[in-house]
Amino acid sequence: MSKEKNEYEYNIKELRQTLAWMDIVLSNISDSVCVVNSDGVVIFVNDSLAEILNKPRLYLIGQNIEKVLLLKPKTNSFPKPFPLQKPKNKREKVLGIYEWQIVNQDSVSVRLTTHYIEPTQQVVIMLQDITNEFELEEISRNFTHLASHQLRTPLTAIKTHAHMLSDGYLGKLNTVQQDSSTTILDAANHMNELLSMLIDISKLDSNRYVRHMESVYIEEIIQRILTENKGKVKEKELAIKIEIPTDLQPVISDAYMLHEVFSNIITNAIKYTAHRGEVSISLIQSQKVVTVEVKDNGIGIPKKSQDKIFTQFFRAENAVDSARPGTGLGLYLVKHLVELLGGKITFHSIYKVGTTFRVTLPSRPT
Repeated sequence: MSKEKNEYEYNIKELRQTLAWMDIVLSNISDSVCVVNSDGVVIFVNDSLAEILNKPRLYLIGQNIEKVLLLKPKTNSFPKPFPLQKPKNKREKVLGIYEWQIVNQDSVSVRLTTHYIEPTQQVVIMLQDITNEFELEEISRNFTHLASHQLRTPLTAIKTHAHMLSDGYLGKLNTVQQDSSTTILDAANHMNELLSMLIDISKLDSNRYVRHMESVYIEEIIQRILTENKGKVKEKELAIKIEIPTDLQPVISDAYMLHEVFSNIITNAIKYTAHRGEVSISLIQSQKVVTVEVKDNGIGIPKKSQDKIFTQFFRAENAVDSARPGTGLGLYLVKHLVELLGGKITFHSIYKVGTTFRVTLPSRPT
């Protein structure tokens, strides 16, 4: 009996030491941390959280978490934080951006993370202050959105008058004048594409991109894109090969998003393929997904650049050196749109040999 008592006392001592170390570690974390039980009652608070609330730690323990943390989702895409929901699996964690309303203080923007502890049915809540980061992102989003829309009006005027000049409505132009008006029109069209991308990215970054799902024939979208690029294909004397099953079925998706996705990929293939090169487009459909491959024998993507190709404003060195116009936004937008549609985009590329992009999309919304 004495042996069992000694073992019990030793285990209790070890447990107290462990708890003491945990308390020291958690209390010295700069982020706010608390632990609640299955009833939503606070059972632990670290020093950072107590200091922000200007309350003693012992005062906060025993209170309901909804009274301790007054949180409001920053956007509709984030769920209400309370009552805390049990995750579907052990690895799942709740993550969102919230406005933390603190009594007698200015509210702050926080990143909320919750970890569910299965054996004890407790939840660890972590709050990271991202007020400055969020405000900078908000300024950037608002500036992009405002600038994009404000520039549309003068750009429309430039394009209209450039068309009038180029088409001879204001008198016949000599060769030099015709070349100049064509240059103005090309630059205006390029700027218009850039503005459209900026607006789309602004919508993505602010979670305002709404899917409009409908029955869509992907092959019709691809044919439309090829028609839009007919002039470039003819100018470069490219061979366009298309493999589309005759029994291809429509998918339920967003037609505008699909056009943006495949327009960027196909236009890039045409742009970076040399004179008299080849661009191949194939569609494969199964019961649940449709896969579109766009293959070219263009300049390829250097291996050192391949992990950055979907990064905003990034362009590979050989793309820049080729003097072909580009923004570094297209593939960034494509990746996000594909993921928003529940799909996946991958690619394989060999420098100076060519590139193949593969887009896999669900036949029905996910």
